[in-house]
Amino acid sequence: MKLYSSRALRRIGVGLGLLLGLALVFNGILAWRTQHRLDSMLAELRAAGEPVSLADLAPKPISDEKNAAVYLQRTIPRLDAFERQYDQFYQSPLGETCEERENRHEPPTPEQLAAIRKIVDAYPEIITAFQQAAACDEYASLADFSLWPSAYLKGTIHHSGEPRKFARFVAWKMAVLASEGNPDAALGLGVQMLKFARLYDHEPLLVNYLVSIALRNSMCGPISEILYRHQVSLEARARLDAELALQDSPAPLQLALRNERAFSIRFVQEQSGPISAALRWPMVNWMLGELEAENAAYNFVKQPLGLVQPRPDGQPFRLWPEQIDRALVGRLIGNAILATMGADLRWRVWSRCLRVINSEGEYHQRTGKDADNIEQLSLPREAITDPYTGQPLLLKKTDDGWIVYSVGPNGKNDNGNFSNQMDEGIAPPGQIQE
Repeated sequence: MKLYSSRALRRIGVGLGLLLGLALVFNGILAWRTQHRLDSMLAELRAAGEPVSLADLAPKPISDEKNAAVYLQRTIPRLDAFERQYDQFYQSPLGETCEERENRHEPPTPEQLAAIRKIVDAYPEIITAFQQAAACDEYASLADFSLWPSAYLKGTIHHSGEPRKFARFVAWKMAVLASEGNPDAALGLGVQMLKFARLYDHEPLLVNYLVSIALRNSMCGPISEILYRHQVSLEARARLDAELALQDSPAPLQLALRNERAFSIRFVQEQSGPISAALRWPMVNWMLGELEAENAAYNFVKQPLGLVQPRPDGQPFRLWPEQIDRALVGRLIGNAILATMGADLRWRVWSRCLRVINSEGEYHQRTGKDADNIEQLSLPREAITDPYTGQPLLLKKTDDGWIVYSVGPNGKNDNGNFSNQMDEGIAPPGQIQE
C-alpha cells in the first residue's frame, strides 16, 4: 500500500511537472507573441515617421518672444488674481443676477457692466499678454517631456485651467468694449481667442484638445451676440471669416489623437516595466487593445468629414461607422475619444453657423436687404454644409435674425430646437431654445 501510494505520488508529481512545464511554455509563447505585436506596431509607426514616446512630442526650441506658451505662463499669477475676483463677483448678489441674465442670453445691466469693467481695468497686463500670445505664429509647449507619463499627465491636468482664465477675461473685455460702442475691437478679441485656441492645439494629449475646444466654444456666445446686436465693419467681418475658415479643419483632432497614441505607448512601458517579461504580457496585451483603438480613431478622422451614417432599421442616425464604435466601446480610452470626436464635430458645426451669420450680415451691408437663402451668401460650399448630413445647413428666419443650425446627433430637423441631442447651431439671443 505504501509502495502504491509512493508510485502514485510520483506519477502525480511528474504529471504536475509536465503541466507546469507546458504552462510555462504556453505562457512564454503568449509573452513572445504579445511583445512581438508591440514591437511590430512600434516599428511600423517609426517607419511612418510617427511619434512613439513622450520624448518624440517635445517641440523644437523657439525664442520666447515667438512662443505663445511663454506669454501664457508669464501671466499665470495675474490670471489667478483675476480669477479670484471673477469668482467673488459671481458669488455676490450683483453677480448672481448677472449670471441669471446670462443664462437667459440677456446682456449685463449698466450696473453689472460697471463692476465688470472695474475688474477688467485692474489687469491691463493680462490683455497685453493675451494679444502678444495671439500675435504669435508658434506654440511650443513648456512641459517636461522627459517625465514618466503619469507625472506628465498630472502636470498637464493641473495647468489645463489656465487658458480658460484667459478666455473668461477676454469674454468680459469683449462685453465692455461692445457696451462702449466699439464692437469691431470686441470682435477682434474674439478672433484673437480663436487663433490662440489654434495655437493651443499644439499642447499634447486629448485633455488639452478638449481645452482648445472649450476656448472656441466660449467665444460662440460673445461673437454671435456682437454679430446680432451690433453693426460691425466689413473689414472686421472679413477677419472673422478668415479665422473661422482656418478653424474648420480636421488637423487639430488628428494631431491630438496622434499625440495621445505616443503618450499611451510610453505609458505601457512605464506601467509594465517593473514586471518581468513572463508576467507582464496580459497588461501589455490589454494596452495593445487600447493602442489599436487609438489607431482606428486616428485613421478614421483622416477621412473627409461626413460622419452620420443612416441606419437601415429606422433607428436614429449613427454618428460613427459601426466599426469605429466596435473599436472604441469597451476600451478605457474609448469614451474619451468618442467625447472628443463629438466635441470636435459640434465645434465644426458652430464655426460654420457663425460664418453663415457673419456672411449674412455682410450681404445685408452690401445690398441693403437680407439674403433669401444660404446659397446667396459668398461662402464656399463646404462652409454651408451640415457635417451631419452633407446637405446645406438649415435656416429659420426670425424678427431678431437668422437661426442657423444643423440637424444634430439625432439626424432630424427639430425646427431649431437646441435641447439635448436635438439641433445644434447659432440663434439670436432672444430666440435660443434649450
